[in-house]
Amino acid sequence: MNKLLLLFLTFVLSTSTYSQINETEPNEPLLSGNNLPENTVLTGQTCMWNEPDFFQVVMPQDGVLRIHTGVSGEGINPSTALQFQLFTAANDPWYSYVPLAGENGAMMDDVFEWCCLEAGTYYIQVYSGYAFSYCYNYTLSWELVDAAFTNDNEPNSTFATAEFLNYDESTEGHLSFYPHPQGSGQDGTDFYAFVPPMNGTVRLFIDSQAESTGSNNISVNIHTINGSAWYAQSSPVASFPSTNSDTLIWECIGNDTMYFSLNTTNYYDRGYAYRIRYDVIPMVFGNDSEPNNFFAEAQLVNAFEPIEGNQYLGASYYWGGTQEDIFKFYKPVDGFLKVVIHTETHTGDGTGGNTVQLYDHTANYVGAPFTAPIGLYGVPAVDTMHFETLNADTFYLKTYSAYAYPACRSYRIELLFDEVNGVKETSLSQLRIYPNPNNGDFQLDTRQLAGMAQLQVIDFTGRIILNEQQTLGGTIPIRLSDVASGYYLLKIVNDGREIHQPFMVSR
Repeated sequence: MNKLLLLFLTFVLSTSTYSQINETEPNEPLLSGNNLPENTVLTGQTCMWNEPDFFQVVMPQDGVLRIHTGVSGEGINPSTALQFQLFTAANDPWYSYVPLAGENGAMMDDVFEWCCLEAGTYYIQVYSGYAFSYCYNYTLSWELVDAAFTNDNEPNSTFATAEFLNYDESTEGHLSFYPHPQGSGQDGTDFYAFVPPMNGTVRLFIDSQAESTGSNNISVNIHTINGSAWYAQSSPVASFPSTNSDTLIWECIGNDTMYFSLNTTNYYDRGYAYRIRYDVIPMVFGNDSEPNNFFAEAQLVNAFEPIEGNQYLGASYYWGGTQEDIFKFYKPVDGFLKVVIHTETHTGDGTGGNTVQLYDHTANYVGAPFTAPIGLYGVPAVDTMHFETLNADTFYLKTYSAYAYPACRSYRIELLFDEVNGVKETSLSQLRIYPNPNNGDFQLDTRQLAGMAQLQVIDFTGRIILNEQQTLGGTIPIRLSDVASGYYLLKIVNDGREIHQPFMVSR
């Protein structure tokens, strides 16, 4: 009967997915330990307290080292049991484990885990603390229990070594996996540099897992380009083997180099695995062309096209000061000017509003400034300022917020002049451009007009690109060569009056 049982066990072991090896002596001290590959069942025996067995294990990745044991004593087990203890390659001991052990040759199986180990070489010591000779037979195998997410690209524990995080792409990492027992401060922080492609609200999506029950959160901070911390948020971490998903939000982030830092400072917290990805909720209106904070660097814009911009201090700061945007435009006709401004913020704070000020071509005030309200949570508010009589000329328009936190504010400005943005109502039925838009070649229908007229085409800078005498009363072909796409103004001076008609060239 015993022979049949032995043959059966031999067959089972030989067909198992686990390889089978026996210990070989000598296998102590530590560096003489037998190599024990993963998923390999080792059979060994130890009889004396001062003759331990050592086995080398090499973990290819961070994770949990799980061992499977089978232990039997030769008779009635003594009070001092067989123990398994983990050591680092530097001979630093980890805590020991006493498995279940059968008596009188009866094998008992057990399982144990050492948590949160960095990838590397370790040694398992098998020994008996009993002062007299007493033999234990044992089997030992190990497996790596992978963390939910793979390790990050070390080193990335400082600003200087930060890993770059691409927009809307996931990356994975680990915090506080340890290469030595009871360590602290080992790889407790990971840094990621990123450049948001637009101004707006940054969302960080984080999935995380704690390899030990002592871990409960990851602290995530955002930093400016000069390393100044913005504000930290705490993301809860699920206990192994579960994962937790969380979304962290930072408002008012400019499209400049920034940093994320993920860290833990709790001495006993170890073994965080995470995956992160970020995106940006953009402002309602697009950014202006920076720099345009001074008259000398004012952004030249087309008076016929809406002007869009953002007010934010950029990544070098996170509060304080006044952000100004200055635009230069040419008003092509005499008459009134209406400035319509739409403003919004993704936050619930519209303190201070957005102030608009008009200047003439010498940068002197034109009228008094006015402050428009700001729409909250991305819903724009609308307000206007109006000037009765202004000559055709170059002007500057400045918009700014005096609030200490001007970030996350975007606006759209429309310039209206001469009844319908450059077209007199009484002239609409008397003058027609077709097609409109066009590629620079178009027809001018003047059949409801008569007499000689001066015909001009003016671009958005005030430059006259066509200036000729024409006889009205029919269809006049116009050909503009080498002009860029954009809005233009057709101006006709006839019989002591001016008629204005905007049109668009699209190539």
